[in-house]
Amino acid sequence: MAQRGRVRRAGRPEPGRWDRIGRIALVLVLFGWMVSYLNPLVNLLDAWQGSKASQQELVALKQDHAQLTGELRDASSPATLEREARRWA
Repeated sequence: MAQRGRVRRAGRPEPGRWDRIGRIALVLVLFGWMVSYLNPLVNLLDAWQGSKASQQELVALKQDHAQLTGELRDASSPATLEREARRWA
């Protein structure tokens, strides 16, 4: 019995080849789509880390403010003013 083969016309790819090209194109599109989300994700992480650093700086500044306010209150008291005036006189 003779084996019947496909007749292939010149210039036309086999149907199975289009499936492979379609899969490759789909993978490339999905890869490009994922890469497009990479930059905003990096920016989001940078902003999150920056906010944590800002919160820590805010806590330190509030502590400094409380300390300086206490020193101002102490320096403005009549006893401190009198002591400093006698020291400089």
